[in-house]
Amino acid sequence: MRFPHGESVAIGDFENFKSGYAASGQHYMVGQVDFAKLKEWSQNEKIGIILSPGSTFLSRQASKISEMKYSAAYFLQATLR
Repeated sequence: MRFPHGESVAIGDFENFKSGYAASGQHYMVGQVDFAKLKEWSQNEKIGIILSPGSTFLSRQASKISEMKYSAAYFLQATLR
């Protein structure tokens, strides 16, 4: 990713930070990012995102998905009563 000096992007925003540097008023960072964070950054026109050719998207753990399904089912049951 690329972003100008003054934008708020931190190493802690990355799931796995690989490298970074600054030059000519721009900051550059490389690493793995959660999809929600990627979406958030994509809505900021000052932040440039580049996906490498070997990019992969990992799905959440099955237990997290089942928790979400359970929560959605519980919500529907509660609202339909």
